[in-house]
Amino acid sequence: MINDDRVLTGDSLLIRGCGRTDFQNGDAGKLYDSVTQRLFTLPDMTRIYPGQDYHGHGVSTISEEKCWNS
Repeated sequence: MINDDRVLTGDSLLIRGCGRTDFQNGDAGKLYDSVTQRLFTLPDMTRIYPGQDYHGHGVSTISEEKCWNS
């Protein structure tokens, strides 16, 4: 879900990580394509809000995740 300069990524793109694909119907190829072909094409300053936070981090940017999560 995209709203101007923000996107809710659910469990597909996390902060410094991505969703798991070892659950029922998980597909690593589809997840990779979704992140690289859809999310990483958004403007670099787009803020991402994943479905979970880790270590107290609840928001990141596309630019940060391209740098640290690719």
